[in-house]
Amino acid sequence: MINNEQKTKIIDLFVNQKMPQEDIAKKLHITTHQLKFLFTEWNVDLRKRKRTRLKLPDREVLLKDYIRYGSTPKLAEEWHVSINTILKWMRKHKIPMKKMRNMTNKQKIDILEYHVNTIKL
Repeated sequence: MINNEQKTKIIDLFVNQKMPQEDIAKKLHITTHQLKFLFTEWNVDLRKRKRTRLKLPDREVLLKDYIRYGSTPKLAEEWHVSINTILKWMRKHKIPMKKMRNMTNKQKIDILEYHVNTIKL
């Protein structure tokens, strides 16, 4: 059973100090679902997550950087997004993603330039 002092401290961390639920749950060694259950029981208003949608970059910029960095993981790291985000953008722009691991930069550029030439703008 949680005493009132502990309960007040936990609520203060969330409401006044704006600590994320994940961090509070880690401190308490419980899951975020368990923490949400407690907050609901204590009538604490839960904050809604602010998801910011990243703007889809221009095809030319994405293609240029893909050629420059040579792989989607390096590109994702450079742009500070997940690999899945890069892959989604690449698919949306219909940029070919071949296994280029063993290719030279010249071969990569040739493949990408060929693809660019086949796209109707």
